[in-house]
Amino acid sequence: MTRDGEKLFIQRGDGTKREIQATGRDTFTYAMAYITVRFSRDAKGKISGMLFESYHGVAEPEIARTSDPLPAEKQEAKVQ
Repeated sequence: MTRDGEKLFIQRGDGTKREIQATGRDTFTYAMAYITVRFSRDAKGKISGMLFESYHGVAEPEIARTSDPLPAEKQEAKVQ
């Protein structure tokens, strides 16, 4: 998952990078597909995994989990 300005994108493996739209705090949909991406959180509220679901039955739901920390927000660098 990446962010470009105010837009969010997701790319699975070598697949196409697609814009996703937020439909809730932890739920997103592909802009031009019938797929939902739902993030799960641990007891402390930290994102611990995500679930890919298809609304037209093409694929079984897939769950991806990580214990790696998310990258830090980019900070503006001042050049002198």
